[in-house]
Amino acid sequence: MGEIEAQAQGIRDLPTSLLVRNLRYNCRTEDLRGPFGEFGPLKDVYLPRDYYTGELRGFGFVEYVDPEDAAEAKYEMDGQILLGRELTVVFAEENRKKPSQMRARERRRETSSPIGDYRSRRSYSIVLHQYLLETGGTREEGLTQGLLVAAAAAPTECGSNPPLY
Repeated sequence: MGEIEAQAQGIRDLPTSLLVRNLRYNCRTEDLRGPFGEFGPLKDVYLPRDYYTGELRGFGFVEYVDPEDAAEAKYEMDGQILLGRELTVVFAEENRKKPSQMRARERRRETSSPIGDYRSRRSYSIVLHQYLLETGGTREEGLTQGLLVAAAAAPTECGSNPPLY
């Protein structure tokens, strides 16, 4: 490979996608296309939504055709105010995942252990807590019921396990 080809390959390997944090929850793709589009042609603008609620998650991705445009936009837009909020702009770790990749990831999660999912682990914790409160049982009884194991790994809404009596 010649020197020019190596340089071209090096440029292609540079990141073209930016992660934009601290966006308003009512931000639209058009709100990002305007200011970020000033630095060069955009390939994609994506605002992720929460899987369950459909609400925006407060961050987005802006992908450029040219890595040099992405670098300039990162430098210029980091710390700028957009819709009343100070942006944090960094290079994205990975490219945007396609819907088929996300569905495959979700299928893998569904086939894992029943306490592997956060919601399942949390419900096991609640079941154990209810069992102990209603029966006046001991932790050992909970262990023999197979519930204590699930509860030990399960965060609750307040971020810790409920008291086990």
